[in-house]
Amino acid sequence: MKKTLLISILFVTTIFAQVEKKSIAILDFMSNGVSQSEAIAITERLRSELFRLDTFAIYERGKMIEIMNEQGFQQSICTTSDCAVEIGKLIGVKMIVTGSINSLGDLLTISTRIINVESGKIEKVTDFDCNRPPIGIFSTKKSRDGEALEYIMKSGMLFVAKQLVGKEPDYKMKQLGSWIHIGPKKKDN
Repeated sequence: MKKTLLISILFVTTIFAQVEKKSIAILDFMSNGVSQSEAIAITERLRSELFRLDTFAIYERGKMIEIMNEQGFQQSICTTSDCAVEIGKLIGVKMIVTGSINSLGDLLTISTRIINVESGKIEKVTDFDCNRPPIGIFSTKKSRDGEALEYIMKSGMLFVAKQLVGKEPDYKMKQLGSWIHIGPKKKDN
C-alpha cells in the first residue's frame, strides 16, 4: 500500500514538473517624456524580474531583435496590438508584453499589457504610477527624474512583474505612495 502511494505521488510530481512554461517576449517600452535608453533599461529590468519569478520562459531580447531585423521588422514602429501579435508569431512565443513609460507633470507612469499571440486578446493590464519627489533646496528637475526612475527600477518593476504573473505584491510596496492598477479582462460583447 505504501509503495503504491509513493509511486502515485512520484508519478503526479513528475507530471507537474513536466508542465511547460508559456513562452513570452517583452517588447521594448515606448517612451513619452523620458529617453528611449531609459525606457529600454526599464524594459530590461522587467525582463529580469519576470525571469526571476520563474513563471514564463522568457525570450531573449537579442535573439528577438536579430529575428526581427532578418525579417525587416522595426520594433520602434510597432505601436499596435496587431503588430505585437505579428512579432510574437514571427518569433514563436505564446504571449507578448508591450508597454510604455510616460511622463506627465510630476508623474511617471508605466503601463504594460500581456497579449495572447494566438488570439490577439489582451490577457492582463498593469499601470504603475510614481510621483517625482518635490523640488527642494538641493534638487533639480533632472535629479527628481533620476530619483523617480531609480525607484521604478529598484522597486516598481518587481511590483509590475508580480502583478503580470498574478502574485500579490508586497504590502510594504503599497505604502510607498506608488500603486498599480490591474484592469479586468475586457469582455466581448
